[in-house]
Amino acid sequence: MDQEDDHDDLVVEFMQVTACSSLTDAAQHLASCGWRLGEAVNLYFATVAGSSVEKETVRAPIPARSDTLYGAISSSASRQPPAAKPTGWESEHGNLVAADRRRRRDEGASADNADDATAPAAKKKTLAELFRPPLDLTYKGGFHEAKSHAAEMSRWLLVNVQATGEFASHQQNRDVWANDLVVQAVRDHFVLWQVGVHDKRADDEGGKVSCYYKLAQDKMPVVLVVDPVNGQMMQKLRAATDPNDILVMAESFTETKPDHASQIRKEQSCIISRTNGVHSMEQ
Repeated sequence: MDQEDDHDDLVVEFMQVTACSSLTDAAQHLASCGWRLGEAVNLYFATVAGSSVEKETVRAPIPARSDTLYGAISSSASRQPPAAKPTGWESEHGNLVAADRRRRRDEGASADNADDATAPAAKKKTLAELFRPPLDLTYKGGFHEAKSHAAEMSRWLLVNVQATGEFASHQQNRDVWANDLVVQAVRDHFVLWQVGVHDKRADDEGGKVSCYYKLAQDKMPVVLVVDPVNGQMMQKLRAATDPNDILVMAESFTETKPDHASQIRKEQSCIISRTNGVHSMEQ
């Protein structure tokens, strides 16, 4: 399990260095290089840099050559064909299969020893669990429904807009919304609503919210504090991947609440004032 944890850490570090957004691609590059981070990063950039050149020019195959490294080869050995060297895909596939087998074997051993006093209390989290969205913390519904719900509870609305293809958004799920202090602050004072923005879609709800509040996709993930009564944006935090930044922002809103009743009374007072003004002019 320790080796698997090391691999998970290497995948995360590889994605941060290369800005690769695919967990599968990151794991495949590391596996093909024997989980050596430096070689995997160089291979990734070489592959990206060479992809455009390969489309225009096809390099001629390297001519085959053979040499005797040391001494003479025995007659029995000379009659045997050389062993085929595995291709990059076969080597990579074999590494992934072996890693999967080890993971299944370790999980089976953990299940068999669940009642043993020396067995760990809980299994290590997988990558999918580490980067899982905060489903148990977010409001399930649309933006306007989330505003109404927050107004009824007299709580500020936290709007979290993420770019689904950016690693920083997955990092936010792991580091911010899984932080115990952040979770407690949200449960006590806010209603959290999370939405993703797709690269090629501007008609989804995430795109509409981004357009309304003028959010730049290259600054995501973004966290907004919104007044649920009138929809006014009270504060904006860009590239919000540090839980301390969220806690500092939340602290300034814990002592106050959006007052729905007072807002209604204020609007009614304005209407009455305008009506009285009209009557006085008519008289």
